[in-house]
Amino acid sequence: MRNLFGQVDGTVNPSPGTEEFERVVWSADGWLAGGTSPVIRRIRMHLDTWDELDRPGREQSVGRTLATGAPLTGGAETDEPDLDAKSPGGLPVIPEFAHVRRARGPERIYRRSYNYDLPPTAGVSESGMIFTSYQADASAQFVPIQRRVDELDLLNHWTTPIGSVVFAIAPGCAAGGHLGEGLLA
Repeated sequence: MRNLFGQVDGTVNPSPGTEEFERVVWSADGWLAGGTSPVIRRIRMHLDTWDELDRPGREQSVGRTLATGAPLTGGAETDEPDLDAKSPGGLPVIPEFAHVRRARGPERIYRRSYNYDLPPTAGVSESGMIFTSYQADASAQFVPIQRRVDELDLLNHWTTPIGSVVFAIAPGCAAGGHLGEGLLA
């Protein structure tokens, strides 16, 4: 899938049914054990000014090629970005401000984005994405990623978060049990 900036979206997600997915998405501790904590954000994408940026600028901002979604240091979408690679001039191939670098870290989440396009208001485009992420612990997984993105991600120039919400989805219950019994017991 591609977002409205033309970039391939959803790369490097853990695969459902794997141990990594289970560890990343489902809580193992406390009252939420067996449940998950999704974050949903509405993000306006400033397409009118993004379109003024040339292709190399777009690719540098994201850290991936538009054609394939490959990191600037790779050939395929699923290649690992080499964050230590330098250009012949000694600069990072994937810039410090690139989204792929800022969003990357030890924390993992399962994410998916959905494009939206509403009629313009006051002559300004009203388009963007509904970003969803699922994680066992939003404070330990989503928040550190968001702090790095907030700190230096150049995409912040072309995006504006409109609203966010964090949910707790309790695990199911056994026969004879009740929803939320881990919290209410």
